[in-house]
Amino acid sequence: MGYERHVIASNLPFQYYSLAIDETRAVFRLLNPKEYFTPKEDAQTYSAELLSTTQKLASEVAVNDADKIFEVNGEELCIVAEVVIDKTDPFFSRMWVPGAHFVTWFDGYKFRVQIKGALTYFDCRNTAQYIRYNGGLWLFDLWVRNPQDPVTACSRSITTAEDATVITNVEDLGEEWTAEDVMTGTTSKWLNLAYELMPSSNTVAPDGWIDFTLKLKDGKTGELADDVTWDGYIVEAVDGYVPHKRVSVVNGIGHFRACALGLQAGETMRVKINHRFYTSRAESTVQVVSND
Repeated sequence: MGYERHVIASNLPFQYYSLAIDETRAVFRLLNPKEYFTPKEDAQTYSAELLSTTQKLASEVAVNDADKIFEVNGEELCIVAEVVIDKTDPFFSRMWVPGAHFVTWFDGYKFRVQIKGALTYFDCRNTAQYIRYNGGLWLFDLWVRNPQDPVTACSRSITTAEDATVITNVEDLGEEWTAEDVMTGTTSKWLNLAYELMPSSNTVAPDGWIDFTLKLKDGKTGELADDVTWDGYIVEAVDGYVPHKRVSVVNGIGHFRACALGLQAGETMRVKINHRFYTSRAESTVQVVSND
């Protein structure tokens, strides 16, 4: 189950967009009237229906000599650039994990797509801060919930100009937001998963053992995400010891144990849940107390 958001911006230089999604692909395109281009001599004309498919139609790099012309509501349009997010492609499949957030932006020359965790791994910016720093146009986002689900079940966010023309095969572009509100940052968490790490006790004896429960939750409702099963979460004992470095989540819940190995009374045992570029998805701290 995914959520959809449609961000309305007042100062975008494009009026025409295309969004097409199927079980394995999401394709986002920018278009302009034909007069902005010098079409190739052998350029062919197509109906608008082709823009509602996930077929690769253009390059991610903006070009002037378009080889395809599309008739849309009496207008002749050409594709400026397009981005294809394909869960079967090796570039994406290795990162297609629960909670993965794919960010796309157009820098005026090329569409770029990257997983959000890699973008902000070192500087810890949220996406809005990163885009303000990096420049360009932040136009399309995709969030993975259950890796086994089709791309149509992913949460997504599309940004367009006011009164834009959007050629799409999706029924609803989503809940409307203003770009000003979204760009304040920390406003997208409801589109993703949330995480909770709970110890079986708030205290542990020196060299003692304690059980932890990891819960994946719906970022919007806060309810258990029992549709998510995945075995790639990494357990990091910042203090203490864990015998198994990975925890398997089944129907939204995972369990593991940790030991306050080498810790003394008055110290704390801190445990984190990570995966790949995402550090500290969840963490918990337990106080070490004496048995006396």
